[in-house]
This record gives sequence, C-alpha cells and structure tokens, in this order.
Amino acid sequence: MRAWAFLLLALVATATAWADSRPVTLYGYLYYSDAWSDSGRPVPYYGFYHITTGDGSNALQGCEGSVSSDQVVSNSGCYWDGKYYAMDILGSYRNYQSYLRVFDVKDGWKQVQTFDLGTKQEETVASDMTYEPIEGKIWAATRPFGNTEQGWLATVDPATGKFTRLCSSRFYAVLAADSKGQLWGISREGDLYRVEKDGTDTKIGNTGYVPNDLAQGGTIDFRTNTLYWAWKGFLAKDTWRENCYSQILAIDLTTAKATKVVEFSRQEQRTPRCTRRPQRPGLHTDYAGSEDGQRHLHHARRHLRTGADDGQR
Repeated sequence: MRAWAFLLLALVATATAWADSRPVTLYGYLYYSDAWSDSGRPVPYYGFYHITTGDGSNALQGCEGSVSSDQVVSNSGCYWDGKYYAMDILGSYRNYQSYLRVFDVKDGWKQVQTFDLGTKQEETVASDMTYEPIEGKIWAATRPFGNTEQGWLATVDPATGKFTRLCSSRFYAVLAADSKGQLWGISREGDLYRVEKDGTDTKIGNTGYVPNDLAQGGTIDFRTNTLYWAWKGFLAKDTWRENCYSQILAIDLTTAKATKVVEFSRQEQRTPRCTRRPQRPGLHTDYAGSEDGQRHLHHARRHLRTGADDGQR
C-alpha cells in the first residue's frame, strides 16, 4: 500500500493559554510520502514539517532549513529544553545500531549532537519517549526489536544518551506524560492506560483504533489535558485488518474516546513532540506544552530505504 509517513514530533498551540478551543500546530518528521515516487523515480524530502489542526487544509509545511534528501530520524523522540531528542536505529534484528540524535529547535532544527548507543542494545528500541516535567526526566517505552508482545519502561539521560531500563511493562505504542507527571500509554490493542512508573497500569478504555507495528507516538496538550495520537493502523471493528488509515486523533484521558482531528488521504504517519509553556518569560506564547515538559514525537520507520518493519531502517 502506498502511503505518506509523517513522524509527528511536536504539538504546539497556536492559541494563547486561555483559549483552549483554538487549533494546535503539530510538528513532525516526514520520512515517507507517496508523492516522492509518483514520477517513478523516488525523490525523498525528509525533514521536520508542521500541520495545524482545524484549518481544514491538512497541509504539511516544511520547517525551513530542515528538509533534505538524507533521513536522520527513524524512531521515537521527545522535546526538552529547546532540544529534540530522536532515536535512529539502523539495520535489522540480527545486527542493528542505535543512535540518539539531538536537534536544536531554536536553531532551525539543526542537528547538534549524536550519541552512538551501540549494537543490538535492546533497551534503546523505544516505541515512544516523553519528557516528564515534575521529576524532570525523559521516559521511554521500550521493547525487543520486532516484538510488540512485551515491553519495559526506561529513562534516558539527555547528557549521555544512556537508556536505563527500570521495570517490565506491557508494550505501549504511545507513551506521554501530562503536566502533573502522570504517564499515559496506548497498547497494541488500542487501549488507553494510566501508567505508573513501576510498570503497573490501569485500563481506562478502548479507543476504537488499533495501531499497526509501525512507529506511532503521542503528546499531551497541557492546556486541555488532551492526548494527541499520531496513529497509523486499523479500526478496532475491522477484525480482518483490511483497511489501513493514517490520522491524528484526540484522546479524552477520562474516557478513552477518540476523535479524528486530521486525516491523511495518503497515510502520513507521525508522532507528537513537546512544546513550551507560554507563561514562562522568554518563551514563545504560541507554544502550549512546556519547555520542560510536553513533547513528543515519536517514531518512525525507514520505509523508503529498506522497508524494514519495526520502525527501523
């Protein structure tokens, strides 16, 4: 199936902090598009893009200076303190290499650092990452390469890129922290969970949407406490898994109800990333999360280079 694939990295409100009903702007990394191969000669335009919900256009706009023919992000990521931290995993399950790449958001998404995390480091295969603003830590939902049947929670040191596995958990396609430091996850069945930091969780309900095994991701808008999910997969009622969709969904954390916000006709895929708190001096008032919290990203798979499963390229 031909598709767009958009790694949604950022959730940014175009509204002020008190205007909660206004649209939000989502930033992400585009790693595949049908349009690139429409001519029969693939011409990739990888890079960071943004889209505004609610304006009816569904149009992706490239962030100036970030778009090129080189793909540098393939997995999850999160925003913290002006930087975006993104995983890039190269290879196959037999022999893969993990890198944590750091981008300066304020300087046109310029890549400023890369941490080489080693070969076949299972704890670095992050399905999603999030910045937790109360403890001030980056958390990751990790899993075995190519496996969605088990998972672990880990923390990530932004100074070294080191992943520290803390406890077993179920597999979460999405992991996002709210403004109070509570973690939330979406499972491979499309269930929303309130996730504790010891790996236990409480099911809130089913969203009605099931993620496929490609990279997903989510982020929570601190103004509205809404989880935005960069979803690609199947409707829960589609038991035969015949039709695959790509959408941005808004998830109600109290009920797990999902509302379609953006639909991509060519199946873009994305994962949300963080934002900055408008109340803080020196920070742009158009951002809605917090410089020290909110984030996301997420994930992606390197479709065009290898077509490999599991978000790797």
